[in-house]
Amino acid sequence: MTIIPFRPKQDLHLKVFGHHQNLKTEDQHYYQLAYESWKQVWLEVQKNEMGIASGHFYSDDFTRQDHIISLFDKKKCIGVAFMREINPHIKCITEDSSLRFWPYLLDLLPTTQSKIIMATSFSITPAYRKGEIEWKTLFLSLYLDYFSLLEANIMITAARKVKSNEKLCYQLGGEVLKKNVPFTTKSGDYIENEIADLLFWTKKNISLSNRFLQNLRQEIWLSYIKETSYVELISA
Repeated sequence: MTIIPFRPKQDLHLKVFGHHQNLKTEDQHYYQLAYESWKQVWLEVQKNEMGIASGHFYSDDFTRQDHIISLFDKKKCIGVAFMREINPHIKCITEDSSLRFWPYLLDLLPTTQSKIIMATSFSITPAYRKGEIEWKTLFLSLYLDYFSLLEANIMITAARKVKSNEKLCYQLGGEVLKKNVPFTTKSGDYIENEIADLLFWTKKNISLSNRFLQNLRQEIWLSYIKETSYVELISA
């Protein structure tokens, strides 16, 4: 018999932001909240895990993204992650700093398409890293649900192993291209004890083994689909 954990009172909802100039007025506050959460996490990562001195923190890595996926508990940001759409057949695109781990590995991807998704900066707010709900698993599954809506059929990422992020990626359908790749800064400096697995997803149906999480995922995703479909309908 499966024991379903007590569900605390929450208002969980998924938000996806595109370019900041296209933000709806009611989403501008959520956009800022997502940024503050992402900034908090990566300042901590750079200082405590990568040993990178924290100078001025610029927002361009946030604002340049094609898709910013965020999970909220009312107006508290639980998690943030990015997606960029890239054409791997354009040489200058492959020299983007976000692709510095990949070089020739892009040629090994099982696709001839002109568009793939680059997944980066998967972040969980510190307050949601513990508790009876596996927020990281829930958020990544919703992230993959959003990927299923996009035109591209391949999504790649460099999963940092310091917190076993790669294990969750494999559990949720990720396929390995290369393991234990040294992690570097944009300037090419190696970061001590930082390694990543390079992996990719193709579109497939993934169901969570935890029935409570799977039900919660479906509830949040259905709510997102209904909300966005309604917005598209009244905007037509």
